[in-house]
Amino acid sequence: MKAFLVASTLALTIPAAHAQERLLATRTACSRLASAVASQGAAVISTSSTAYDRFVGDSSYCAIGEAPVPALVRSADNPSCFIGFRCGGISRCRREARSAARAV
Repeated sequence: MKAFLVASTLALTIPAAHAQERLLATRTACSRLASAVASQGAAVISTSSTAYDRFVGDSSYCAIGEAPVPALVRSADNPSCFIGFRCGGISRCRREARSAARAV
């Protein structure tokens, strides 16, 4: 009985972790998306109703062997919103850098 009371007390006093709502790029202002990535260092953002990606503020959020690639997404107010970077291997970096250069 005593163990039950201790466990109950702990359960009530420890705050529950709250999941963050994932931003949907197409319904969010460009500045808010960029701000979310910058303030958190890394953020998972939905790019459509069925797709999402991880965006980072700089290379320190990429794994070893990955490099940051500029990320442009369609936001509510900007069809080519720069919100930070995606992490990718060398081949992905080259391919996405070429795509980003063509988009500009």
